[in-house]
Amino acid sequence: MSPSYLVKQLYPEHTRFEEISCYDLLEPNVCVGVSHWTQLRGSRPYPARDELDIRQLGRALESISLVRVIDDGADFLIRVAGDQLRRAYAAQLSGRLLSDLETELPISARRWRKMFRKVVASGRPVAIRITVGCDAPELNFFKAEGVCLPFGDPGRVDYLVVFASHALVSVEEGQVV
Repeated sequence: MSPSYLVKQLYPEHTRFEEISCYDLLEPNVCVGVSHWTQLRGSRPYPARDELDIRQLGRALESISLVRVIDDGADFLIRVAGDQLRRAYAAQLSGRLLSDLETELPISARRWRKMFRKVVASGRPVAIRITVGCDAPELNFFKAEGVCLPFGDPGRVDYLVVFASHALVSVEEGQVV
């Protein structure tokens, strides 16, 4: 029996994406992101992109991705992906269009597109919890929590900032580490 088969036995059959309230977020890096965004926006629906100062985010930077909205949500350019995100996915993310990632990350890209479009249309954050199933070999984690936050000019979201924390999987000699 191969080590990867042993790990897959622990997974549910299907990956589950559960939309949750921002108040139910538990991961520290994700909570830092929401807190920073809330402070920046004040009484507005969302802050402008140029207000984001990543130097104020500390360790949460490892969990950030910066996504530019193209043609009101026709596509999305992942400009920056933090260290934790680079380890969590089996594809290069930074500098890539979401449409170009659909063959490498079919489950993730489809879900991201749905979430990104919802945030662009509503101008409101979307928070999720993910439990990875056997149907997602593209993912190098077994659980994750994240939030997608809108940034832009009044009436138009042109950037999304995503904070996500992933419980990574490592397999050595048949053991889950």
